[in-house]
Amino acid sequence: MRFNMHRFVTIVVCACGQLALAQNSDEPAPLDRPRTIQEYRQMVAAALPQFDQSLLNVAPGPDWAANVSLGAICAAMEDGAPPEHVVTNGILVEARDTADTRSIKIDRYEGRVRWQNKLRRFHWDGDPHRAIPASAASQLAIQAADMLDLPSEERSSIVVDVVMGQHITPNGRMPGHERERMITFNRRVNNVPVYGSMLRMSISNNGEFARLLANWPRFIMPNGLNLRQRGEVIDQIVNQIWESERGADTDIAIRIAYARFGEWYLPSAVVSYADRRSGQVDVVPLVAVLSDIDHDGVPDESDNCPGRYNPGQLDRDNDGIGDACDCCPGVPNPDQADADNNGVGDACQAATGACCIAVGVCEQVSAGRCDALGGVYLGDGLTCGSTGGDRGGNSLCAPRVPGDLNCDGVVNNFDIDAFVLALTSPAAYQAQYPNCNINNADCNGDGRVDNFDIDPFVGLLTGG
Repeated sequence: MRFNMHRFVTIVVCACGQLALAQNSDEPAPLDRPRTIQEYRQMVAAALPQFDQSLLNVAPGPDWAANVSLGAICAAMEDGAPPEHVVTNGILVEARDTADTRSIKIDRYEGRVRWQNKLRRFHWDGDPHRAIPASAASQLAIQAADMLDLPSEERSSIVVDVVMGQHITPNGRMPGHERERMITFNRRVNNVPVYGSMLRMSISNNGEFARLLANWPRFIMPNGLNLRQRGEVIDQIVNQIWESERGADTDIAIRIAYARFGEWYLPSAVVSYADRRSGQVDVVPLVAVLSDIDHDGVPDESDNCPGRYNPGQLDRDNDGIGDACDCCPGVPNPDQADADNNGVGDACQAATGACCIAVGVCEQVSAGRCDALGGVYLGDGLTCGSTGGDRGGNSLCAPRVPGDLNCDGVVNNFDIDAFVLALTSPAAYQAQYPNCNINNADCNGDGRVDNFDIDPFVGLLTGG
């Protein structure tokens, strides 16, 4: 697992709420690369903390996100009743109010919760320019976390920050001001940090909650894990650093943490390294795991979509191809055939045929599309012909003369064979009578050529 950090962007927060991004215009000088891979190995060996079997002795934790409710979130954030418009799709929940000023999103699988109230954002003209005291912010945050039933045994240190801003006017920049308090609950399990997992909330200068972000999936490790040898871990870290840095002077810091791979947490080394131009974070498991190139926690050999992150392994049509990779996820198609290479499997593409939109106008569409256009669908596989084309003129859609299937201008016994052919094989009829309109067989005028046209056809023949 790898994350990149590049260092050439300055962010200026404007009072208007916009972000101004200023990129350094000077091209950085090329990096010197004096380090050898042996020097990297010495640095990694010195930076990697000791680790032992105690990392594996952890029981599963509570599934907080599975039980958190919209009502509990709003109560903890002191935000009244939940938004009225709620959409639920399995493990996903989203709620918004009509004015789109309040919203809540819950992903129960990922353990992610987001809430915001846009009306509580900082306003330069009306809000205080100083954040509430840190002690008051901490007390409010702890109270909210308790109301959310955030597992107290997994909470670690509380970090209280202040978010600074700067008002920009046509006359220049005003002195800096405090916009809000930002409170972060870090997470620890087994007295070890949980990488990437935290709960963070902002409190406005009026003492109101404004935003909440929680990333707190259930902590669970697979059984039967075995620690890797320290030298093996060092080798992997060194090779990854060498691949990225190629001898550049690099600062390296490593800490032990639990990191999430798919639905599992694994004890890992979180490796941060940076040269003077950029930085990177690699997460290296301390346990032996099978190859998992998409880091979804499912080994490649059993992953139904090994090249794309899909920890749930959803496969609605049970064809052995995960929905994340399936070109036709609703219809079994293990061969993934896609003749026209349009990304939609052949099994999912509706059959098409000729559709008479109007006199002399033919279009190659599906039956449903033909109905929507108000046309007459002539049958699957039937083409408009070389003289027609999409919305082009075509003899199939020539003026209709009910019963005249051989197109000689009269309805008589010579039309019987042609009528039977049109009824039983539209494509063969088109081939044998290329200048005729197959709709002439629609003798009851219902827009279809079928068995219900037989009696009306006999009537036309006999003058009945």
